[in-house]
Amino acid sequence: MLIDPEHLPLGFLVNTVGRLLHAESTARFAREDIDPVLVGVLWTINLMPGRSQADYAAYQARDATTYGRMVDKLANRGLIERRPLPNDRRAWSLALTAKGTALLADLAIEAKAVEERFTRDIPPEDARAMRRALAQLLRALGGLAVEDGTP
Repeated sequence: MLIDPEHLPLGFLVNTVGRLLHAESTARFAREDIDPVLVGVLWTINLMPGRSQADYAAYQARDATTYGRMVDKLANRGLIERRPLPNDRRAWSLALTAKGTALLADLAIEAKAVEERFTRDIPPEDARAMRRALAQLLRALGGLAVEDGTP
């Protein structure tokens, strides 16, 4: 007997879909040798330029140590750079380099292809509703938030 996925716990559904999206994205990003989680760091920096590394870590619900390692990987590849924050000599802001910006543009095309593949059998209005609902859930759970409440 098959179980209707609509009756499964939300956490199970989100985790399963997330793992499938991650696997597909990993395959699509393989030619650039970059993990989808690191691509998320690039997107976050692109969305909110000039924030502190701590803000970006909080925005993505990552601990500072793990996030610092991810930033190191991207900086070592020349995709991002650390800049001193003018108002806090102990903190760094992060910025995409020209190389990081170009890579992100290429990966956005790949990410769109993954999204289209995963949603091809879903009516467009349902796909938009799903995106809105997931964004609301993320906000409600405190993810993707920074100190002043705006991304």
